[in-house]
Parts: sequence; structure tokens; C-alpha cells
Amino acid sequence: MANRPATLTAAAAIEALEGLAMIGVGLFVAVETLTAHSASVANAIALAVCALAVGAALLAVARGLYQPRRWARTPALLTQVFGFIIAIYLIQGHQLAYGIPIIVATVAGAFTLLAPATTQSLTD
Repeated sequence: MANRPATLTAAAAIEALEGLAMIGVGLFVAVETLTAHSASVANAIALAVCALAVGAALLAVARGLYQPRRWARTPALLTQVFGFIIAIYLIQGHQLAYGIPIIVATVAGAFTLLAPATTQSLTD
């Protein structure tokens, strides 16, 4: 789409990065489960599968934003809300190296999704 606003492109990129990060977590858990001794292999496998599925869903939402599809805005906003909550818990748990980047990504994602240009593009 030639007249896609920069905010919508940025929102799609942020959502895609979040999806890729989730896939990375899933792959990390899967590799660690296979190469190390896990306290609960079944739980680790379930976590890896869930993380990979969520990552794939986030990539689908990112594609929906990029195309642009109206349906993609709600799951993308929910991603930012849940990510913000997770970041707050990480920061409270003194995990600043994880919490601060997630806060930055979620605030940027919400800002780009709620920008007037994005709203106009998704409601036309």
C-alpha cells in the first residue's frame, strides 16, 4: 500500500519483533530442554510449544497490520498491554535488562497503534 502511514509500518515492525522474540524464547527453551537436565521435561516442552505458537500468532498479527487489516489492531494492542504488565513484573523483580526493553517496545507499539494516522488507515 503506497499510502501506508509510517506509524502503521512501525506498529507492524514492532509486533513482528515481539513475535520473533517469542519464537526465540521458544527455541531457547526447546534447546535447553534437549541439551540440559530439566526439572520437568513435560513442562519445558509445553512452554516451548506455547512460546512458538504465540510467536507465530504475533507474526500473523504483524502481517495483518502491514497489509493493513482492521482485525489486527485489537490483538496488537493486547500484546502491548500484556507485554507492559510482564515488563513491570520484571522491573520489580530487578530484571532491568529484560524489563526496560520490553517497556520501551510496548510503549512504542501502543503509541504507533493509537496514532491518528494508524487509526485513519485501519478504519478507511
